[in-house]
Amino acid sequence: MLRELFEKSGGGRYGLTTATFEVVLEQVAVKYAPGCTQQQKLQLWRELRLEELALARGCAAGHEYAWQEFLTGCAP
Repeated sequence: MLRELFEKSGGGRYGLTTATFEVVLEQVAVKYAPGCTQQQKLQLWRELRLEELALARGCAAGHEYAWQEFLTGCAP
């Protein structure tokens, strides 16, 4: 399931890996749904704007292509 979410996010374009994206998703769950079950986490993650999350994390990591997409508004 995490691989599907990663693929949907397009995070690879911004230098993210499946492992780093999984960490990001876990951070989101801890912050916004502490103590939730794995099933609840999956539901939360499905409802996220994954493409925007990946773009933001790519920018935060200083990935040049992420910044280009952010600044030009050409993100898919």
